[in-house]
Amino acid sequence: MKILWISVLCSFILCPVRDLHAQKDLQRPKETLDSVLLTKLDAMKKVDQYYAGQPQGKYQGDWENWYKARDSISRLHIKVLDSILDRRGYPGFDLVGKQGSLSFWLIAQHADWNPDFQQKVLLLLKEEVDKGNANAQNYGYLVDRVRINTNRPQVYGTQLDYNEKGQAFPKNLENPKNVNKRRAELGMEVLEIYLNSVTKAHFKRNRAYLVKQGIMAPVLYEVPKDKY
Repeated sequence: MKILWISVLCSFILCPVRDLHAQKDLQRPKETLDSVLLTKLDAMKKVDQYYAGQPQGKYQGDWENWYKARDSISRLHIKVLDSILDRRGYPGFDLVGKQGSLSFWLIAQHADWNPDFQQKVLLLLKEEVDKGNANAQNYGYLVDRVRINTNRPQVYGTQLDYNEKGQAFPKNLENPKNVNKRRAELGMEVLEIYLNSVTKAHFKRNRAYLVKQGIMAPVLYEVPKDKY
């Protein structure tokens, strides 16, 4: 089903910001962070986010050239990120703070054209997550991204599509019965809450179209009462 604007990249909007543990904030004092790298990552993230949405500016309505520009920007960004990985490893909280670490992850998350690079990021990110120096939920999102991009079932159900009712559902998912247990291990909310949140946002963006199809309100999932 084609919808005016389907937010397949919903993970961009709902990117996680909580940590795996309720541990102490491992971020070093701001004056000891790599401010140059932090500033660079922040600038790159802003450009990345600009091209994550619909065509705008001189590209208004021009999807073909919009995609070309986005691809060109992404390839340039990945060269920079790859160099950072080789020199510094994955930039965790202690190097660029939580915001800088998030910016790096977000740009890598969007590099779907290069799953090998995403896998490289994933391995180094896992090292920092295990030390409490990076966001565990970001790791989960990237695990799923790499799996979907390499034609394998995802683990945490973060990568979504929409049915004819505008209801979000996870793409190819491994062992769905235990997905909430896996999500809980990373500090994620239960899948149904996540899906309902995305479905509501999707309905809001596409309300006029969905109402014409007879969908008068978001079609939501029942949230399980079990604790995971």
